[in-house]
Amino acid sequence: MGIRTYLFRLEEKGYLKVEVRKRRAYINVIIDKESYKKEKAGEILEEWFDGSAKELISAISGNIKKDDTEELKGILDGFDFK
Repeated sequence: MGIRTYLFRLEEKGYLKVEVRKRRAYINVIIDKESYKKEKAGEILEEWFDGSAKELISAISGNIKKDDTEELKGILDGFDFK
């Protein structure tokens, strides 16, 4: 896939706006990095782990540093769960 095709696909998904003037493409980002990360994380959770956060955490648990566990516990304690 060429770069132009890639940019237009990102535009179709609503991530950016591409405007072509005199053979030049002007690109404006529409979605911020944090929103993009949340969206992609949600897609990964659904596609690879059938929406199960428990399965995701189990899969990555070997990569979690001991120092991070308390911070992660605090994050989980702050959630309003469904």
